[in-house]
Amino acid sequence: MTIKTMPPQASDVRTRLIAVYSGRFGFTGYVWGQVKALNSHFNTLGFAIIGLFALAWTLSWVIYRAKRLDQYEVRIEASAKMSIVNQ
Repeated sequence: MTIKTMPPQASDVRTRLIAVYSGRFGFTGYVWGQVKALNSHFNTLGFAIIGLFALAWTLSWVIYRAKRLDQYEVRIEASAKMSIVNQ
């Protein structure tokens, strides 16, 4: 059984290369420290982005249900004007 892996994304490769070059050539400073820290926490960053997306989706769903926006009917008339009719 063979396991296929996804190729790395361009931004992932660039960030890792920058981290390698900063260590190899002795780049120092705040920015280079942040790049090194980001490089060592890519997995955590990915989960944080997914978590933020799930939180935003859940919050929008709760607001949608709380305001009962699913009970409005939207009609588009022949003149291309949009009217909202409350049921």
